[in-house]
Amino acid sequence: SIIVAFSVLAVALQKEFATSSAAIMLTMTITYLVNNFTNPLVGAAMDRYSLRKVLLAGAVCLAVGYIALSFATSIIHVYVVFGVLLAMANAIMGPLSYTTLLPRWFVRLRARATGITALGYSIGGLTLPLILHFLIASFGWRDAVRIFAAIVIMVVIPLIAFLIIDRP
Repeated sequence: SIIVAFSVLAVALQKEFATSSAAIMLTMTITYLVNNFTNPLVGAAMDRYSLRKVLLAGAVCLAVGYIALSFATSIIHVYVVFGVLLAMANAIMGPLSYTTLLPRWFVRLRARATGITALGYSIGGLTLPLILHFLIASFGWRDAVRIFAAIVIMVVIPLIAFLIIDRP
């Protein structure tokens, strides 16, 4: 998600809204505070409901969050989008999701499966800032997050819908 690439976006947001670095970084403070409070609720939902449906809800939050962010007209809007939609998406689609799904599928090779999944998550953390930087430099930050929304809608949501199976 855009959370791992926020430092790249922060520069563009600071210029756009003519605000301080501290005001921009408050976005992450708000996001992580909300994320921490929602994690127990998300975990309970993952135990109670279909993980596929919970992940689809997270992907929708992510796409809607990106779209809403692209229309932000003030730093307050940025705080609200990150604090509500993107924090929820981060809680749902972050490590909590794969640490819930993998034990359902793997017993003997659980640690290996978790390690491979964590590697993929880390690779995303390395590549997404580079991709976001390229998109911002090429199209501007608003269109860059709209492109991320399009990727979620066209790639992530269908992958979740067709590939995530709650239990073997």
